[in-house]
Amino acid sequence: MSAAISRFKLPETLDDVPNDIRDAMLAVQEKAGFVPNVFLMLAHRPEEFRAFFGMSNRLVTLAARRLIPSSISWGACRKSLTNWFAKRLKTLLRRCFD
Repeated sequence: MSAAISRFKLPETLDDVPNDIRDAMLAVQEKAGFVPNVFLMLAHRPEEFRAFFGMSNRLVTLAARRLIPSSISWGACRKSLTNWFAKRLKTLLRRCFD
């Protein structure tokens, strides 16, 4: 028996999620061959899904501009993107509160 991946109820099918979220998940599935668990876990909270998906797409798009297509891999870029995003976020917060 497999362990639950989330304490939240996951959608049984993609028909159970809003249309825009379903379209986003299907696009990812078409490219990657699967729907990442994080998308399924956030599907029960549409606004959070949209925010996360938007940020994720933005980071991957920015990384893609800096890398050759054959080297783009979320797993390989994750640490670099996390550091890059954290640095930009710190700068933004510093500007907002200084």
